[in-house]
Amino acid sequence: MIDIEKIQSKISVQYELKIGCHTSPNCALFIISKMKECNPINLKLYFQNISFNEFLIFLKTLQFCELYETKIIYENGKEVPCENLILNLPKAFHFDLTLREDSLSDFSNTANELLKIPNLKNFYSLNLSGITDDFGLNIN
Repeated sequence: MIDIEKIQSKISVQYELKIGCHTSPNCALFIISKMKECNPINLKLYFQNISFNEFLIFLKTLQFCELYETKIIYENGKEVPCENLILNLPKAFHFDLTLREDSLSDFSNTANELLKIPNLKNFYSLNLSGITDDFGLNIN
């Protein structure tokens, strides 16, 4: 186990970045601040809180994204809807989101917004767990 508080040099990530700590939801923030170069193909975040701007750091090369009980928020404090996360993953083919129980996301328009995303056809796996009953698809 690495004590991240003692890391003094910059970190470079080329393939996979996996950050998870149930007792420290801001662990990812510290690691991101230590990054020199970050080009992961595979990102897994567990029990973390990060801003949307910090999430955007990973998007250049990301193909596989797994967010387990991780909250991504805009600067105004609102949660980023999952369709906005997917929209900003142009190279992704796998997205797995498991929401926290305290999530305040509104899913009433999610299905329709997902269908508008051009790169959605490239996905082989899209998993949304813990979404609310207001998730629906309106076909006109």
